[in-house]
Parts: sequence; C-alpha cells; structure tokens
Amino acid sequence: MKRKTKIIIVSVVLVLLLILIFAYFALVSSKTVIAQLDVESGTVLVNGKQVTETTHLSQEDIIETGANSLATVILYESIVINLEPNTKISLDDLTKENPVVSQVAGNAFYQVTNLFGINSYTVKSGNSVASVRGTEFFIEEDKISVTEGEVAYELDGKSFSVKGGRAVEKINGEIIERELTPEEIKRIKLLRERAIKGLRDLRQKELEKHPVVLRTVKRQYSISSADIEDAFDMADKGELDLEDFRDKAPVNLDSVDKIIAITKEIRQLNQEEL
Repeated sequence: MKRKTKIIIVSVVLVLLLILIFAYFALVSSKTVIAQLDVESGTVLVNGKQVTETTHLSQEDIIETGANSLATVILYESIVINLEPNTKISLDDLTKENPVVSQVAGNAFYQVTNLFGINSYTVKSGNSVASVRGTEFFIEEDKISVTEGEVAYELDGKSFSVKGGRAVEKINGEIIERELTPEEIKRIKLLRERAIKGLRDLRQKELEKHPVVLRTVKRQYSISSADIEDAFDMADKGELDLEDFRDKAPVNLDSVDKIIAITKEIRQLNQEEL
C-alpha cells in the first residue's frame, strides 16, 4: 500500500514538473548538442589537453583516455560511445546523416539509440570498417562483438553481416565468425550499464537546459532533486506511464519530448536480455 501511494505521489510530482516546463517554455525549442564528452574517471584528453568536465566537441577532435580512465562521447544525443582505458578516437565527420568515427587505439562500446533521427553511422578501426544502423556493438583491434541488430563489417577487405550474438575476429592471420562467449556477454552487460548511465546523464542535462524554471518549480511545489530522481527511477523501470505526461501538457515542447524519448530508451535497454 505504501509503495502504491509513493508511486502516485511521485507521478504527480513528475507531471507537475513537465507541465510547468511546457508552460514556461512553450515557444522555446531544445537545441540538440552535436557532440559532447563526459569524463567518468581518470585522465581524459581532447586534442592533447586534459579536460575534467562535460565538454562540447567538434569535427576532427581527438579524444584519448589514459590508464584506468573512462569517458563517454555522445553524438547528436543519440549515439553513446563508451571509451575504455587507453583508447583514442577521432570525430572524422559529424554530418548528421552519417557521422564517421575513427577508433585509433583501444576498445569502445557503441550504443545507437532510436532517438532524434540518427540511425546510421560508420566506425573505422585499423583495417576494419563497421557500417551501422540502430544497434550496439563492441570494437577491439581486429574484432567486433555485436549484441543487438546487425552490422555491415569489413576486415582486411572481407565483408561480413554480423548479427546480434555474433563476433568476427582475426586470430593468427585467419578471420573467423562465431557466437559470443559467456565472458564476452558478461563484459558487454557491464558496458551496457555504462551506456544507460550516459543516457541518464543526458536526460539530466536536458532538464538543466532550463535552470530558471527548474528552480522555480522545485521551490514553488517543494520538489527536491531526490523527488525527481525517484520519479525517473520508477519511469526507467516501467512503473510510470510517460505517454500520459505528454497528453496532459497544454502545448508541445522539444525538451519534454526528449526527456520522454530518453526515458523510454533507458526502459527498453533495462528490459532487453543479451
């Protein structure tokens, strides 16, 4: 009973927050950030200079992580790239229709969401090229592990169509395709958790694009940051119906649509099994 009452209360809090964002910013659109970097831990460089906080990126920027360092790059608020330690990537082309990333060294996990119109992009790594449409995969040197969807992958001039649950790698000069091992699946599950965290951070940044209204709503209705986090946590688990919020709002606003879309993507990732 207490649990049900709490869900109702937090649901009302979230409805109030989103509706008031609508009311205050009915004529304001939410500008999509083309590329941004979030430093998770350790030493992270952009074009050779250390950064310690969220940083906007540009085409041809080079991002590097040091030993025991982690970072996340997000393109068009749709493609989440989790960089492992000692990894280096360059943003070769940030054209919205098909961004191109070069993975110069190290390992990275790529999560393509269905958000905001970006469904395809290209990743170059050594002698390999991955052309992607709506999927998630992990790239190491001469190896790709696909967990969802399908990736057109080329290695040493040979072409493969790698489906979810499969890997292609080069071992002792021979290229083979096989199923993912239990160890690889376990590792990718941990990487997916990082991707989900990246989406949650992205959602928080969307809220913070409107700091004045956020402070006003919290003060006027005695809503705390913990209340908002609790509401989104339940939405991520499928305990709140986000579509109801859009129906109750008097006008349309990009920010609310983005928040709902990001939350739905998080919920889907939470529910998917590897």
